[in-house]
Amino acid sequence: MRREGRGLGERVLRNRSVKNKVRGGALIAIPTDDGETIFPGMLGRAQQFYIFEVESVESIKLKEKRANPYAKTIQHL
Repeated sequence: MRREGRGLGERVLRNRSVKNKVRGGALIAIPTDDGETIFPGMLGRAQQFYIFEVESVESIKLKEKRANPYAKTIQHL
């Protein structure tokens, strides 16, 4: 990732109608294989998930990078 709060999470919210404040914050999981692009296939097949905390459009923080142990299985079906 380039900088915290930039990249995947910012691209997801950029074209959405999001109010300036999110009550109590929200956690958003973004599936990815390379840490730069959103995984285009079924979510359960992504190699990892980036967990972002969104408190407002201006406040998007990467909280965790989580590996997907089921990416190479058919457990997600």
